[in-house]
Amino acid sequence: MKLIWTEQAERSYIQQLLYLEEHWGPSIVERFVRLSLDYLGTIERNPELFPLSSVTNVRRCLVHSTVSLYYAIDSDTIVLLTFFDNRQDPSQLGELLRQ
Repeated sequence: MKLIWTEQAERSYIQQLLYLEEHWGPSIVERFVRLSLDYLGTIERNPELFPLSSVTNVRRCLVHSTVSLYYAIDSDTIVLLTFFDNRQDPSQLGELLRQ
């Protein structure tokens, strides 16, 4: 299946990388990128592996204890919706997924 990045997914991923760079340094950024790519490959191969979230038809992949990737399966594509910092107010997630 093909992965499609929404603008929100791109923006939130970059925000995660900038945060990690600022607070933890380049080696942690590299580790997060590798981890993200591994999970994206897993999602491509088996999109239904990760559980449905509380939002209808949206799945949640825990990339790291502090970051979740939310995505939806749409026929022959996987739509990446957002990388969400799990320390944020959960009410913000609903707003991000409705965009």
